[in-house]
Amino acid sequence: MVEQPPCKRQVRGSTPLSGSKFMSYVLIIRILFIFSLLSNFILYFLGYLRQSVIYDYIAYWPFSLLPLFLYLLFYRSSLREAFKSVYLILPTIFFIIFPILHLSIKPSFLPTFSIPTEINRINEIDEFGLSLIVDTRGSLEIEAVNGNGYLVDILNSPGSLGFPEVIETKIIEQKKLLIREMEVDSLLKTKGWKLYLGTKNLWDIDFFSIESKINLQDLDLRDVKISGTGQIYLDEKNLFNSFTISGNFTVFVPKNLPLLVEGNATVPDRWIEATIGYLSQTNQSYKVKIVVLNDSEVTFEDYEEQQ
Repeated sequence: MVEQPPCKRQVRGSTPLSGSKFMSYVLIIRILFIFSLLSNFILYFLGYLRQSVIYDYIAYWPFSLLPLFLYLLFYRSSLREAFKSVYLILPTIFFIIFPILHLSIKPSFLPTFSIPTEINRINEIDEFGLSLIVDTRGSLEIEAVNGNGYLVDILNSPGSLGFPEVIETKIIEQKKLLIREMEVDSLLKTKGWKLYLGTKNLWDIDFFSIESKINLQDLDLRDVKISGTGQIYLDEKNLFNSFTISGNFTVFVPKNLPLLVEGNATVPDRWIEATIGYLSQTNQSYKVKIVVLNDSEVTFEDYEEQQ
């Protein structure tokens, strides 16, 4: 009697491993959702993503928050896993795209960037001499811009500083500019402000700020007072009536700039310690004098100025 081979039954419409493949898709969706959520927290704590992204998620709640709420609502229900996991797809997409938009194009359709923060007075001020005072617990980034006047905007980073507000007053021939903090909602606050100063003005500046980058290259300066912490960049063309530093700074000096530093400072080995202070050049007289005030920690470093 011939033995018949066993019959293998297969349900129509199903394939082997279809269940495991399905579970793997569900697992991928969940992993991507957790990754997108964690990326928001990581970018915030690293100082890149502003906390105002919360307002953006709230504004688009039908796509970002409602599906997540429905997923949590049905999480312990008897609904199929595939049906429940679909609710995570839209929040995952939004939790990935919104941080990318924050760090790149900053679109105005997001509530974070719908509020005007820029004050642009480039080529709108007739006075040649300008006195600028900034006293802030946040950071400053200073750069030169062609033209006259100034432009100030926020730094697109998380922090505790409100938006800038500029008060302009005229004293005889010189205009005085006071930049102060304007109170805003706590989620809208930023790390600090970005300032562009016109190269066609003569500036008196008085700054106090924390962890700032103050680039004085190409600026025409007269009296300079800088306090706080951060970095300062000079160029070979900088000439000052007076320059005082107080706090903890690193000052980058072009190698060809004849400089005298008075006060307690750390300078490069090639500089000469004289009775009047530290000299960056020995073959010519100094053009610029910087006074370092007491209880300050200021380090001077040489650098090659880029043309």
